Amino acid sequence: MDHPAIRTQKGPSTKCTYTSSNDPLTSTATTALFARGDTVTVSDLNQSHFNPVEPAEHYRGRADMGIFTALNEQRNASRNGHSPAAVKDEIAAVEQVDLLVFQFPLSWHRPPAIVKGWMNRVFVDGGF
Repeated sequence: MDHPAIRTQKGPSTKCTYTSSNDPLTSTATTALFARGDTVTVSDLNQSHFNPVEPAEHYRGRADMGIFTALNEQRNASRNGHSPAAVKDEIAAVEQVDLLVFQFPLSWHRPPAIVKGWMNRVFVDGGF
């Protein structure tokens, strides 16, 4: 089975190399899952350049051309098979796994914006 660990981290800078404090936690989870005999895929949203923003331009055949409401457009696109390619790819990846692990730093009891954006875009009503 394939168990991806999804995490975020600050990418390397041209001025210095930065290793996320999440790396040891991700490594521990990956090691434990490997020890169980699982296949593990680690996906870093920053490294994959996932766009957490949901602009109107992502949608063709909009439900309401007068006003952009992300949730309405997500539902409409999902029902009509017009979800953005990046969202379709992420949904397909999630559908292939038995376990999904999110590893990210907590700041003010919330996930980072990129994780929140991923959740808003991928966990769309009607997408699964």
